[in-house]
Amino acid sequence: MGRMVDAISEANGALFFNRNYAKAINLRGRARLKLGQYAEAIGDLQLALKIEPLNREFMENLRHAETEAAKKLSWTPSAPPADFLLANF
Repeated sequence: MGRMVDAISEANGALFFNRNYAKAINLRGRARLKLGQYAEAIGDLQLALKIEPLNREFMENLRHAETEAAKKLSWTPSAPPADFLLANF
């Protein structure tokens, strides 16, 4: 768990200098997923994909996060919470 918190902190540090740094957003999303922060993770991964829409790694990570969220929370990919994207920036 400590490594994931460190990864989030490092990503946030990088995003302080460049809020559109898609790799940092992706990293933060993956770390949040491992911590069970599904809505936040999906929000980050959607944002990373919005910045780099053809990035296959980001597509895979988002699909994985949506699958995990669906298993754990009965969350549907077509209806993500509306407020989590704005909460990150």
